[in-house]
Amino acid sequence: MKRTRLSLLLGLASSIALSAVSFPAVVNAEGEEDAAAAVPAVDISGEPIYSDDFESDVIKGWSSLGGVAEMTLDTTDGHESSTSLKITGREVSWHGPSVLLDSCFEEEESYRITGWVKVPDAKEDTVVNCTLRFSDSVNVDSYVGVANIVAKPGEWTYFDGTVETPEDLSSTLLYFECQQDATVDFSIDDIKIYGKAPEGAAAAEEDNSKKAGVEKYEFDFENGFEEWVSRGDTRLIRTDEKQNSGNYSMLSTNRTRCWNGPSVSIDGIARDVEYNYEASVLYTDKKADDTHTFLLECQYSYNGTENYSRIADAEVTKGEWTKLAGSFTVPEGATHVMLYVQTANLPEDAPENSETLTDLVSFYVDDIKAVRSDIANTPEIINTIKTMDSTTLLLIIAGVIGLIILLVVIIRVIFAGSNSDDEESTASDKSEGINDVMNSLESENSGKKAPEEKKEAPKPEDKKPTEKKAEKEEEDKKPEETVSLKKEETAEKKPAEESKSENKPAENKKQNENKPASNGGNNNNNNGGKKKHKKSKNSKEESREKEVFGIETFSYDDPDAATAADDDSAHNPDSPFDGF
Repeated sequence: MKRTRLSLLLGLASSIALSAVSFPAVVNAEGEEDAAAAVPAVDISGEPIYSDDFESDVIKGWSSLGGVAEMTLDTTDGHESSTSLKITGREVSWHGPSVLLDSCFEEEESYRITGWVKVPDAKEDTVVNCTLRFSDSVNVDSYVGVANIVAKPGEWTYFDGTVETPEDLSSTLLYFECQQDATVDFSIDDIKIYGKAPEGAAAAEEDNSKKAGVEKYEFDFENGFEEWVSRGDTRLIRTDEKQNSGNYSMLSTNRTRCWNGPSVSIDGIARDVEYNYEASVLYTDKKADDTHTFLLECQYSYNGTENYSRIADAEVTKGEWTKLAGSFTVPEGATHVMLYVQTANLPEDAPENSETLTDLVSFYVDDIKAVRSDIANTPEIINTIKTMDSTTLLLIIAGVIGLIILLVVIIRVIFAGSNSDDEESTASDKSEGINDVMNSLESENSGKKAPEEKKEAPKPEDKKPTEKKAEKEEEDKKPEETVSLKKEETAEKKPAEESKSENKPAENKKQNENKPASNGGNNNNNNGGKKKHKKSKNSKEESREKEVFGIETFSYDDPDAATAADDDSAHNPDSPFDGF
């Protein structure tokens, strides 16, 4: 932070100076009170609700108010122990050590603050002031003096002061300053606060310890100021006049320095872990320049030294919401981490108090985020699952498994019904096809045979064992009957054939001579030129096949074959035998 922007704030100094008359106590070097307390006394025999003796390796929570002075742990000069907190390099009266104590104070309660102060290099008594700054729910600040400590040169001086908190309390800052000498160095030690701890303070303290690793901060001002406070001399207003999203944004107005603007504590972020930051900014002042540079920055204390790191900057066009976005990693050991928005700083060689209207322009901020980079790059559904408690996650998993089982059952039922319909359809189609074939065969045979009464063939599987046995015996008898019938037919046909052959030998010979030879005139083939004819089945065989197999039989026999002679020579014109 440049020294030019950290010059004396006349308005703030004036208000502090006016509030000094209301200090409840002035303490001398021996620690005796010179004035009675203006508020009820608080018992300090019990355990303090806050205590810091600065005996740790790092400075916890304390930061340099104004950002110019340097804080260090002085291990050579402590009050009761070896270490104290020393502030050096002050430039204005209100520069000094400060600490946020929001979790310690409750509204409309009395608190007692004690501690020790030393001004090592002073040549005369020096007054060091201990002050509390209260911020209410609409971000209006008020100042209450705890004690005016008159410290003798080079000696530790005890102070003890009691204050009463206001009724509308949102934030509390404790700080030390020296209005008498703006550049004097001093040290503090063994700071303790007694009184009624806010309800749930223990739980809040535990919750704060868990915050070391908060995955993300998000602010859209839909539910109030959301812990944002003024940085320097500016007024913050939650408004619905302008918004980047939702219904509200926050306006920073009445600024007197470039670095004035809205700020918020993000001390819960993980250290040595990269975060992605973003904020949307808008300004609309008609008298301001058409464009101006805005900054998104991070302030933190590291081993007593204030650090200011640029996260992002952008040239903002008047009347247009512009996003400031960048990444930053807070180092391990950093404390009192703050995020803030401001306009660009003045050049190094710019005269003091030379800010223009555009430098001090009022502006709106909205949709401010700080999200761990590894979380930002993870799908939202996975982030949601990570934030669920184990019970909720198990219920969701059980519900998903139940839904899958239900879907599988429904699919199986649907396919089972479909297969059943297909099987019934296939059986019906097969039955219809067999009936069509049977009807076709009957129509073909109707021209050759006398119509017979159609009988429905019983299915083999429908017959009883006794019927099957009778059929078997009947089948055994049929061959003998067939042989007997054939002998009788042959005996009847022989005289007629012989008579016919004797009466017409010349005619048969003539027909054989005129018949063309098959196989290209060569009748000397394997069967001697004899035609093969399938013997026709007798009516009993046809009837049996029809009854057993349920099908109609038919014959492909040549009708001329019935008149063919049994003698092969009758069909061969080249045969040497001329007949009788």
